[in-house]
Amino acid sequence: MRRFTAPLIGLLLAWLLAVPAFAQGRFLIDDPLNQIRQPDVIRQAAAPLIERGAIVAVYVKARGNDADFIQLLKRDGFVRDDGKAPVELIAIFVAIADNYSALRYGERWRAQLDGRYRQILRDHLSKPLSSPNLSQDISEALAAVEASVNPQLLINVSWVQWIIFPFGPILAAILFSIVLWSIKMRSNQRSNYPPGHTAFPQATAVQRSQDAELDQLAQRFIAAVERVCAHAGTAQPDSTQKLLFQDMHLALLRLRRGHAGLWNSAYTPAEELNRLEQQLKDFERSLCAPSLGFSVYQPVGPIASPAPAMVAEFHLQAFRQALQAAAQQLWRLDWSLAEAAARSSEVDTSGSFQRLRALLFDTTLTDASAPAAIAEAHAIEAEAAAIAQRWMQRLLQPTPSH
Repeated sequence: MRRFTAPLIGLLLAWLLAVPAFAQGRFLIDDPLNQIRQPDVIRQAAAPLIERGAIVAVYVKARGNDADFIQLLKRDGFVRDDGKAPVELIAIFVAIADNYSALRYGERWRAQLDGRYRQILRDHLSKPLSSPNLSQDISEALAAVEASVNPQLLINVSWVQWIIFPFGPILAAILFSIVLWSIKMRSNQRSNYPPGHTAFPQATAVQRSQDAELDQLAQRFIAAVERVCAHAGTAQPDSTQKLLFQDMHLALLRLRRGHAGLWNSAYTPAEELNRLEQQLKDFERSLCAPSLGFSVYQPVGPIASPAPAMVAEFHLQAFRQALQAAAQQLWRLDWSLAEAAARSSEVDTSGSFQRLRALLFDTTLTDASAPAAIAEAHAIEAEAAAIAQRWMQRLLQPTPSH
């Protein structure tokens, strides 16, 4: 009996320390982009929930979805590895560039919010990308959460802890046993995987369908890039369009490397394809409305300064042709490198890609700057062609056996 006394005392002390902690509300804002201009407004909206003992967390990111939301909650200790959250949790996640928002909550609020959380998101956080005041939107969402919670049905933490207290050690022991059983089951499942198990196993009908979809998306992507080249040099796309271009480029190559056997993503291939499809639609939509996607130079100030000199048409056409050739050559190179991902780790084209992106999105031509911009586009094309030639020679060499 003595050998069980110490563990039981330890569990009892842990329970005594944990219950008061659960009874205290907490508040967290994670906003690395500094998009929340009025954090006090959000804190004030969260105050009634915190007084009830709620743990209120608000995350604002550039990109992400539900999987990113879960990872953030796990990082901050709000969700365990088995997916369970504290009963007091109320968390809001906003991904601005993806126009995505989510609301998660613990068991304490399930009866009140299960039928309401979708409406709350639709009413207050359906379009964070175009929101004029994100702080106000989040505070209104928290206020709607508070209004959805029926105070008469809430459990008073001050006396419920004394009801649960006598059973704390028993419940902790049961939970510990369940965790051990779950770890054992996961270990058994992993041991049953075939050798070399990856996100892309043997060719199946689903994988062949994903291959075809990926090829179609790649063709649409390069066609969209050619349309960007056709407008380059005289107008600047907005920051969202530039961000979408880079993300789509990386996503396509990541999927291509995954099909080659090197999968490195928090999402499944199907989820990556869905995200890429949506991003490509947004990108194509912005190209169909150049007046919305591009901002032309306009003089500002009390006295309008003269408009910049127009670039000669032959300079503009030469730049766009050179830019299109460079974009096509570099894309073919990146695509072939991703196809043989296991052997291409020593080849780095990121510098060329950044230079190409600068020409596409950050260059406004004048007659004085046009020759240098055209020369830069030709240089990118020549470098990509040289790397492609060396890569082809490397592929023809036999792979050394170990």
